[in-house]
Amino acid sequence: MYGLLLVSAVLFSIQFFFNQKFRVARGEGLPPALVFLTYCNAANFLILMVLNGFSISWSWSAFGCAALYAAVCLGYTYFALKAFG
Repeated sequence: MYGLLLVSAVLFSIQFFFNQKFRVARGEGLPPALVFLTYCNAANFLILMVLNGFSISWSWSAFGCAALYAAVCLGYTYFALKAFG
């Protein structure tokens, strides 16, 4: 159980590292931030498509998982802003 907590903390920290590297390479502002989000979401989409065998389907459980994922992402953004603010 503590291993998963350690992995999540490390991955949370690595996200800030890549965020900063991208910011140094592309600059700050809304357009580079949108490009970074597009890259991250495209990578997430590709990973999910590979995991699902390149099939797209819909169910209530998938909708619930998507809603939970959206809530986690909003929480992540909030805490990331609080960490740097």
